[in-house]
Amino acid sequence: MRKFLLAIILFSLFSTRINAQNESYAREILRELCSQQFYGRGYSFNGDKKAANYLVDKIKTEGLTPKIQNFPITVNCFEGNAEIVIKKYNLKGGKDFLFNPESKSFYGERNIINFYPQKKKSRKKIDKILSQKDSMFTIIFDTANISKNLITKYLPKIENHNRRISKLEIIPVEKITFQGIATKQNSFTSIKLIKEYTKNTKINIKLDANLKYNYTSQNIITKIYGQITDTFIVITAHYDHIGTMGKNVYFPGAHDNASGTAMLTDFIRHYKSQPLKPYYSMLFIHFSGEEAGLIGSNHYVRNPIEPLNRIKFLINLDMLGSGDDGIMAVNGTVYNNEYQLFNKINKEFNLLKKIDKRPPAPNSDQYFFHKNNVPCIFFYTMGEYKEYHNITDKAENLPMPVYDKIFKLITDFIKNYK
Repeated sequence: MRKFLLAIILFSLFSTRINAQNESYAREILRELCSQQFYGRGYSFNGDKKAANYLVDKIKTEGLTPKIQNFPITVNCFEGNAEIVIKKYNLKGGKDFLFNPESKSFYGERNIINFYPQKKKSRKKIDKILSQKDSMFTIIFDTANISKNLITKYLPKIENHNRRISKLEIIPVEKITFQGIATKQNSFTSIKLIKEYTKNTKINIKLDANLKYNYTSQNIITKIYGQITDTFIVITAHYDHIGTMGKNVYFPGAHDNASGTAMLTDFIRHYKSQPLKPYYSMLFIHFSGEEAGLIGSNHYVRNPIEPLNRIKFLINLDMLGSGDDGIMAVNGTVYNNEYQLFNKINKEFNLLKKIDKRPPAPNSDQYFFHKNNVPCIFFYTMGEYKEYHNITDKAENLPMPVYDKIFKLITDFIKNYK
């Protein structure tokens, strides 16, 4: 009996060590991908290429040689100055302001004018500014609690003035929450600025914007043959993020999607190290171009290295840094048999709080596969962690409370799926 108990304890400790080792390996990748050397894994300073090279090196250490699939992308980048100076205030990019991702370069000063249409004096002042063909003014029109008639009368004129004459639009916000990436460039500059800084004052701006046409980015494709060599289980994740805002501000992208990238890379290591081949062959794809409109995955679907009809099932991983409230399965309403198998495994091993399901959506790289009749599901985590597309989505802030449980859920699904 004593030997039996000792064996159970040793097995438990060994299992715990293996699970912890998975998360430890993933966190190492997470920390690297979120570091400044990769410039937010966007297209400024070749951040995507640097991240791709790092991932390829990690895969090669497992004795595998991934295939690189290049594709063109047009993207607006901020690689030079991205500064705002307002007298008395020391503003920080990503915290106090954001440049709209479609903004063009801007160097100069503007006077901020807040428009209060209920006041006759303010209307007179704005009417005078709107009559000018040249302007050193940018008008802020807060339409909250303003009558529909006044909004209809003034808003189009003010937008036209700011965008076509002043060439500067300022959007006052309570909090800086989100930055995106753009594949085009406007003829004006737009700024989200914390509201307290938008009182009538002067604003000085330095912004370098560079629209890169047909920039070359890349997908990374890794193959491990199984017992069935012509049918594939595919696991995907995008490694790109939104890059930089100038020389000194970058967006780490821990939750979105260094977390999914780390788990995908961990799956490669896992399946390469198994003594027995998986039943189906495995295809692992690190996508770029997701943040710019699913460009990398769309390119792959149009140019697959294996015919799409050989994909038995595809699992896309995006935003896996949370999970205390369970996970969501996009396409779970479509592929009910697979969804039920995930739920059966989840209940059997008591892994996650719940697995919710929702209909198809164009919200990550599974979308174009689904549109081309490839059975697929997309998992993302649900929970308290909400950092997303901002400067605070850092590796050290990411909890990943159920990393090993999601890992087991997927590996057991692959083992039992026929």
